[in-house]
Amino acid sequence: MKILFITPLYEPAWKAGGGVLSFLSTLCRALARQGISVTVYTTNASGADEPLDVQPDRPVDLGGVKVFYFRSTFGPKNLFYSSGLIKKLRHTARDFDVVYIAAWFMWTGIRAAAVCHRMNVPIIAGIHGGFSEHSRRKSYFKKKLFRELFIRRALMRAAAIRVTCEKERTDAGSWLEGLTPLILPTAVDPEKYYALPENRETFRKKHRIPNDAPVLISVARPDWMKRIDLLIGAIAKTDNWYLIFAGAHDSGKGPEWKRYAEKLGVADRIIWTGFLHGDELNSALSSSDLFALVSESENFCMVVVEAMLCGLPVMVSKDMGVREFIKDQPFTFTAERTADSVYESIRKFEEQRSGICGDTAIIRQFAARTFSPESIARHFVSELEKLIPSNTAGNILC
Repeated sequence: MKILFITPLYEPAWKAGGGVLSFLSTLCRALARQGISVTVYTTNASGADEPLDVQPDRPVDLGGVKVFYFRSTFGPKNLFYSSGLIKKLRHTARDFDVVYIAAWFMWTGIRAAAVCHRMNVPIIAGIHGGFSEHSRRKSYFKKKLFRELFIRRALMRAAAIRVTCEKERTDAGSWLEGLTPLILPTAVDPEKYYALPENRETFRKKHRIPNDAPVLISVARPDWMKRIDLLIGAIAKTDNWYLIFAGAHDSGKGPEWKRYAEKLGVADRIIWTGFLHGDELNSALSSSDLFALVSESENFCMVVVEAMLCGLPVMVSKDMGVREFIKDQPFTFTAERTADSVYESIRKFEEQRSGICGDTAIIRQFAARTFSPESIARHFVSELEKLIPSNTAGNILC
């Protein structure tokens, strides 16, 4: 089978944000490794002032994936439309058995869907959390109008709507009513996230954390929805726990959280590392004992899987999409959104630490088996076999 992915952003445009980019790149590479023909049409937008240094409309091989970059018509940051991409699609749409389209609040996605519908090429719509209640609240009236004028009609003819979990489907409510869901969790590459126990002592020394102190860690944006205040409140109820916050802390809610820690008298036990990635993040996770994120709402939350790949038990709230895949595991703790509940989860972790919840190898194995690119790619292919016309379904592994 030949699959085309259409997305306004693709690697190496990491400055624009990692979530959707990372998922699509990881999935595409995994599909290619399984012998499937994968092509990507994207723009040269980088997420910064300057566009990517790429040749427009010339294929580049990235991990077995044929990637075409096209000029973003409205500049490198405004990712609404690429006339070159749509022109290319008009000439090549019938070369593919199915087209996965991201960016439904952008003209590129709407125009691409129209071209595919006109040529009877099946599409999978990747909404990537864009229809969640929280996301819809931002520019609510503009999004509602855009949906009524363009998105609704385009999606009615889609073979399926890709969502990361059941929660994302239900959270979208009437926006997905009558449409076929394709539940496909986010793929996380285990080769990028792994324990670095040899860095534990160095990391703790750098941040003045005693070697024997238990450490809670959270990785997030400084957004109120992340509820880092609850983690700080729980730390204040303990005598010796430290909290590492790996994320920007000089903007958003960061300054307010710092003042709250000072008010509770635990500022010396809260570590603000700033944004971390790569081995810096892996070192921080490996220097901790328990990961926690008790957000008001999360579409999927890749960072929970990243923590598990580093061997950490995890604490999550009920309103996180990833929970439905991990809630029955002995290394998963579910907390209500109160400081008391977070504290009780910490206590439960302390009681069970000597058992399976403290076995880093078992935790990593589960995460890799459940969310690895190969596992997610196989599931995607299996779902496509059910959705696409029978005359192409037999060619999936060709």
